[in-house]
Amino acid sequence: MLNPKKQGLGLDVKTFEDEKGTSYIVIKHPTESGTNSYHVFAEVDAKQVAKLLGNENSSNTANAWNVLWRKENEN
Repeated sequence: MLNPKKQGLGLDVKTFEDEKGTSYIVIKHPTESGTNSYHVFAEVDAKQVAKLLGNENSSNTANAWNVLWRKENEN
């Protein structure tokens, strides 16, 4: 089971790039024990992910994500 994540103010965000050109978004926040917690997300092509999530017929990336966003809000 995952622990609840901190939300709102106090979240530090930075981006990093590795030698292969992959971009990473890193979120850092302090924990109650006084250490830092880090969460890392790799950047991927938005249109490719929209297709993987089931929206293959959109004319552009923004339209694809608008459709997916609306579908998610309906659930």
